[in-house]
Amino acid sequence: MKNLLNILAIYFQDQYLQNENLNEHFGIAEFVAAVHESCCCMEEQPQYTRPDRQPSHSHHLPSVASLGHLVAIFSELLEKRKANIHAKMEEVGQAVARVKELENHVAGLKNTHATLENSLSEANDNIQNMTTTLQQSVFFQMIFSFDYLYSLGLVLCISLFQLFLFLSSSSGATILCSSITTPSLQLTFCLHPICVF
Repeated sequence: MKNLLNILAIYFQDQYLQNENLNEHFGIAEFVAAVHESCCCMEEQPQYTRPDRQPSHSHHLPSVASLGHLVAIFSELLEKRKANIHAKMEEVGQAVARVKELENHVAGLKNTHATLENSLSEANDNIQNMTTTLQQSVFFQMIFSFDYLYSLGLVLCISLFQLFLFLSSSSGATILCSSITTPSLQLTFCLHPICVF
């Protein structure tokens, strides 16, 4: 009778199955053990001690009904667990697909980074070449400017020297004095032709 009361008490407390995700399986084990013990005790009980002297199979009906109810609850929980597992598998599949997309994105970023590094290296080489070319161009311009100034100075010196020679001669001084209209300047150039230089 005590075992039967235990079975009925557990039978009416199905809420422990709601905490199945918390790994609280002691209720299920206790229920099955109580049913098994009740069945064994009823099998071993003598015929004359049973109430109303009914057949033994009638006393097994509560245990069978309890087990049937337990199986139904387990089946429902398994269906829920199956649906939950499928949902989680779909989430895992989506996560895997997302990870693959991220891997492809990272690979693309790495390729872009490598391309940018190559472009920067080429740009640095171009800048170095342009700097070298400009330096050479400025150097050649300086040389050309120096040669030009040297040639211009040389021509100027030759011209001045020729003018000096021309003015040193009497005919040159006379021509220069005749071209000057001021009497004082004419006298100065005639007396001192060297002062023109």
